[in-house]
Amino acid sequence: RLDGPEEVASGPGKAFMGDLHVMDGEIYIVWSEWNGDRWELCLKMLKRSAGTDRENHLVLAYGQGVFHGGITDDGDRLLVYWDELDESGRNLIQCMFVNRNLTIQRERPEAICISDKCRYYRPVMAFDRTGMLFAAYDYFDGAVYVTALKIQRNGTWGEEVLLSRGDGWASDVSMALSGNTMTVSWQEIQPKGMVNYWFTDILVLTGGTISVNPVKLVNAQIWYAWNRLLQLPSCQNRAGCPGPQVQ
Repeated sequence: RLDGPEEVASGPGKAFMGDLHVMDGEIYIVWSEWNGDRWELCLKMLKRSAGTDRENHLVLAYGQGVFHGGITDDGDRLLVYWDELDESGRNLIQCMFVNRNLTIQRERPEAICISDKCRYYRPVMAFDRTGMLFAAYDYFDGAVYVTALKIQRNGTWGEEVLLSRGDGWASDVSMALSGNTMTVSWQEIQPKGMVNYWFTDILVLTGGTISVNPVKLVNAQIWYAWNRLLQLPSCQNRAGCPGPQVQ
């Protein structure tokens, strides 16, 4: 545990959108920070081994906008991901591996870009037990925001799979591994203002084909935190969870 509250960054409006991740007892945090002339994506270890510096942090990316940072790991390295506004006005999803002791070989490690469209936002990534990397996110399709998924197998990203199916604006993706199955949930804001929540298990079939079967949770406007419950071990059997009924 931490000895007490630890200041990561200070100043009005300077730092926000923090995300925590625990790996082998070490606590890491990633956040976006305005340094006066650019946005930076910062990474820091909050609980370090004896004899290491607690004050320094890495700047992994910088520019006009680097937001919605998150962290996962493959059991050996950290994988940090975020969405980024580039100089041409595109909003892309980036991710990069970082050693667990936060050592890097260059000022800005080479990023792995998983998106080629113009308006990608709010990524969530996670590894399954076989080492496949799942990435869910939302993007603007010209009319509404939709939720989609990509999977990296053996270092190569597969085709994009659309998850949201309605006419609502989809966002706020969550992802959790239950046993050997990855489950993704998201919200859709309908034209009349009602919020519905959806989830689907992601099945990777022989040959790499991805199978999804989105299920809508009704009365989800009352249970705003329902998609977070999917991450709890006690809710792996959804029939035993409190909350909205499955339609």
